[in-house]
Amino acid sequence: MVIFLFPRFKQYARYLKNLPGYKLGRFQIARFPNQELYVRLLTNVAYQDCLILGSITFPDEQLISFLFLAHTLKKELASKIIALIPYLAYARQDKIKKGESLAIAAIGEIFRAAHINEVVTIDVHSQKVETLFPLPILNLSPAKIFAREIKKLKLKNPTFVSPDEGAIERNEKVKDELGIKTEVTYMTKLRTKKGVSSVLHGSVGPNVVIVDDILDTGGTLLACCKILKSNGAENIYIFVTHGLFTGIKWLDLFSLNIRIIYCTDSIPEVYSLKSEGLKILSIKPLLKVLQISKKNPAEEGRILDNARSLANRSG
Repeated sequence: MVIFLFPRFKQYARYLKNLPGYKLGRFQIARFPNQELYVRLLTNVAYQDCLILGSITFPDEQLISFLFLAHTLKKELASKIIALIPYLAYARQDKIKKGESLAIAAIGEIFRAAHINEVVTIDVHSQKVETLFPLPILNLSPAKIFAREIKKLKLKNPTFVSPDEGAIERNEKVKDELGIKTEVTYMTKLRTKKGVSSVLHGSVGPNVVIVDDILDTGGTLLACCKILKSNGAENIYIFVTHGLFTGIKWLDLFSLNIRIIYCTDSIPEVYSLKSEGLKILSIKPLLKVLQISKKNPAEEGRILDNARSLANRSG
């Protein structure tokens, strides 16, 4: 298996090249004088399985570069192309609305046209994405990573809170890893003539853990934490998989009894953020799904089968 690593994920180069059965491939992304992008492969991939680790988030150049690389690999006779995209952007555009683009379905069609065979991602936004996407998706959970950090906090009787109904399952997975049996408290949106407000369902203790997939502007979490604080939450710990951290409004969270915000480096730019209350967790433990058995070379090229087995074993 040949791995092609986009520069923003260069911190994983040493780890990935040491995986048995894998080697790093080389390529260049550049522009012609007229500013058109082009890809140049520097590694022979004929009749080999290939994996691309990269991103399709803003700027849009990243998506175009990813697609051009995949298409070039197929042109150069790669046997199979797997896209490893830790944060599957556009996944929140999964609702069918008249006159609006269904972006995640479009991304899937474009991936298929670029000859990508399968996608590996982390904590995809919703199950609906997997039904709209025309390619197989392996969705990895960060539950074990989050549970490991929560154990270190040694919280007494923590309350798990989902900021909306869509994140209940995420909270359940982390709670199960910790062996906690209490129900997840959650929020729902109530729409009235006066506007939209959040309604709390369940009880709240002094120690609260919130698990969600994305922290973008922080608006949803701000509304959630204001209610939790007014209901007696004294220490709130936020765990999010994908940290977009758009704008500065999210910094207001630290005025609402937030002790620490944990997020993974699925979007590597989080390392550039300067905040004492932010702790970044590596997704490296999830990359074990890339491991290929040394004892059985026939497994090479069957990454998803191996990954699903590992995922099922871990729950």
